[in-house]
Amino acid sequence: TVDDVRALVDGGEAAPTAADTTPPVDEGAPLSGVVRRMADHLQRSWREIPHFCEIVEVDMSAAIARRAAGGPGQPTLNDRLVHAAVRAAVAVPELNATLVDDVLTRHGDVNISVAVATERGLLTPVVRAAQDATLDELSERLRDIATRARSGKLALDEMSGGTLTVSNLGMFGVDTGTPVVNHPQVALLFAGAVRERPVVVDGAVVARPTIMLTLACDHRVVDGVMAARFLAAVRDELGT
Repeated sequence: TVDDVRALVDGGEAAPTAADTTPPVDEGAPLSGVVRRMADHLQRSWREIPHFCEIVEVDMSAAIARRAAGGPGQPTLNDRLVHAAVRAAVAVPELNATLVDDVLTRHGDVNISVAVATERGLLTPVVRAAQDATLDELSERLRDIATRARSGKLALDEMSGGTLTVSNLGMFGVDTGTPVVNHPQVALLFAGAVRERPVVVDGAVVARPTIMLTLACDHRVVDGVMAARFLAAVRDELGT
């Protein structure tokens, strides 16, 4: 700076710069606890599962209108998304499954794993038998399990036994992505942000609130048609 130059001309010392300061010391620590378990789990998922993804854009006008008509305290758009995924899993049971040691199990109950961001990392608590819950009931259970996940009050068995996962990063401004299937499940539904986007309606380009949904699947047991049927079911649930 000008002051540094003047100080040197006058025989003084220049003000310390970032280069003059002692650099921070790098500190290493082994992974442990929840982070370690997550790392092992995702490494196994990526190593063992041949992934493929399908993406669909869904008009959220109807879902937004229903929520607005209900007033305060109504199920959120995320609640409606999870509910739609549960209904789709009932309609396309091939994706409500787990694969362990070459044994494929199609489950009668939809035990939905829902990704929750916490200070300890991303957790996926499970809402069991979600197919038996109404939208309002599911909304209440999701709110409860997310609150307890963030406060560290989940029981161990509430973190296991999921048959399908929903992950929503729309609140962080993410539009889409390529998610990793939650082993031993065979599918994961990833949701991005709801945004006003141009779409063609009756030959005219109009702005509509849409969401990008990405379905990641285990290609060993799920094919493209199964995935497409599942996404179509989710789209239909959100649009009605």
